[in-house]
Amino acid sequence: MMNTQKGAALVVSLVLLVVALLLGLSSMNSSRLEESMTGNHRALNLAHLASEAGASRVFQALRSEGWPESEVDADELVDSVLSGDTSVGDYSSFSIIYMDPVEEDEVCWYDYDAVRDEEFYCGDGNHNPEYNLDDDYFIARVRGSAERGEVESRLVSKFRQMPGFSDGAAYTCFGSDCSDTVQGNSDLTGEDYHVPEVFDCSGNHCIADPNDSGSDQDDAYYPDAEAPPEEECNSYSEGTNSDGSTYIECDGRIYGNKEGYGDQDQWYAYLDFVETSGFDVVLEQGDELSFNVGDRNDYDSSLYYDGLEPAGFWDSISPRFIEVTNGSEVSVKASTNTLGVIVIREGAVFDYHGTSTHEGLIIVEPGGTLKFSSGNPQVYGGVVALESATGEMGEVITGDLEISGNMGIHYSSLAFEMLRQGGKGIRLMSWYVDVSGT
Repeated sequence: MMNTQKGAALVVSLVLLVVALLLGLSSMNSSRLEESMTGNHRALNLAHLASEAGASRVFQALRSEGWPESEVDADELVDSVLSGDTSVGDYSSFSIIYMDPVEEDEVCWYDYDAVRDEEFYCGDGNHNPEYNLDDDYFIARVRGSAERGEVESRLVSKFRQMPGFSDGAAYTCFGSDCSDTVQGNSDLTGEDYHVPEVFDCSGNHCIADPNDSGSDQDDAYYPDAEAPPEEECNSYSEGTNSDGSTYIECDGRIYGNKEGYGDQDQWYAYLDFVETSGFDVVLEQGDELSFNVGDRNDYDSSLYYDGLEPAGFWDSISPRFIEVTNGSEVSVKASTNTLGVIVIREGAVFDYHGTSTHEGLIIVEPGGTLKFSSGNPQVYGGVVALESATGEMGEVITGDLEISGNMGIHYSSLAFEMLRQGGKGIRLMSWYVDVSGT
């Protein structure tokens, strides 16, 4: 007996084919979606990289052309950034939209206190900040574009310039009990010195010569300490400031406030700049500073006695910010050379040995200790000891200095100039991606 065929197999096959087709189409759509998402992600990354490249170009322009002091300077700085090739690779580029400050700032500067107190925001159009040489921050909004401008990334970068400070004396100490003891062949001198001709020097090669064409400062500056009696000084004189106030000079040491040397606030402002910029080297208990920190590889010995102004010189200078943390005892190994700023925190001890050198500034917080225990270490630049208001028992905490042997602290205008111009004078403080325009 024959079975009657109803065509069920054909129907089932067609249904399976339809299901397979739908699955295939779904897979194709999913792949296409993933491809589109990957492409968008790639484009966004390219746009972000382009905005970062533009911000880097702004930073380099600030370093090479200097801090803008007017709207005209800002225009010229933006023009210089955009005058070169703004493309980044083959598929992205950056731009800076610079508009009138009354309307909407894409490039602006703001006073430090205003930014800290969050009273101003670059680009909100509600404020018209005045262009001021003393303003601390420069804010630039850079737009990176990818895939013919279809994808953008706006990067807002905040740059800060180093607060101004007077060079001061070779040793500056705030507090009523400041003093110094200089024994043997050691030097504490405000006579302007060169820095060692070779950065990674050792032995006698670390001993620099005075700068005959430089501008000398005082050996030490004690604005809060009482001057010794005249009969205890080999040289004694009284100086007068433009406002009529007076100060005493005893053997190259100034007692009382001298015009042009600034006050303690300028050093705390500078310390704030160092802290917010971030430390390059952090030394803790038991650490030993045993490597060269900083760099001036391209230092030309022919510049040793010259004006140090040839193009490219300052690009070879890379100072470092070094912190000796609270309560730490850190020694400096012989033949270690540093360039930049060393901050010795409260309760920390920083002990020099051998023929180590430092070019720049050493800031000693209240309760910190700078020691020169052996050898003939040399400092070119200056040392500043800060004073706290009071200690736990109401006592004033201040610093004093003792050096002996063949050690030396020498004022050096070149060392201070390297701090200002050598990559630390302008810092990128922070950045964020602005999503308001996307």
